[in-house]
Amino acid sequence: SVSLSGTRVSGDVAGVPLWHMVRQPHQAISSLDLSWTRLSGTLPMGGVDGIAHITLAGCKIGGELTTDLLESLKSTAVSIDLQSTQTSGTLPGDALAEMDALNQLVLSNTKLWGSLPSRLNGALQHLRLDHSGVRGTVPTGWHGNGLTWLDLQGTSVSGDVATLLPRFTRLGLLNVASTAISGTIT
Repeated sequence: SVSLSGTRVSGDVAGVPLWHMVRQPHQAISSLDLSWTRLSGTLPMGGVDGIAHITLAGCKIGGELTTDLLESLKSTAVSIDLQSTQTSGTLPGDALAEMDALNQLVLSNTKLWGSLPSRLNGALQHLRLDHSGVRGTVPTGWHGNGLTWLDLQGTSVSGDVATLLPRFTRLGLLNVASTAISGTIT
């Protein structure tokens, strides 16, 4: 486990030795927290197998959240936090749905855009897409999952709150402020 969170570390993330250590099986890192540092650069295209927790929140790291990157994290990633980064491109919904172990996904305040994934994995409990470019209606494939936290504030998501609420019986927080969600709660 490695954490540089909140330090004054700066530079291009490609030059950080820890990033390269993640790729070495004999030096595997299960948790990498580079949040709120001054690191910049782009997300890796893949090759980060074995990481369970990756937190890059608040860095100037950008690039696309690629299918290859998610594929390399598919069986091990429990939490991914890219909030307030320069992450951009289309939200890779199908790849996200295939991440069996993923419990927490935080993509708030990013430049990601596109439709919401048509379905979610059953392990996902905490989903934050607030203040990103996601759009569309909340898919019917989202019913019956284990979500306890859903934040879609400031997105272009739409739908009827009366049909949305009954689908999420475990929710402790639902934030749909400043969206096109409408309807009457009875």
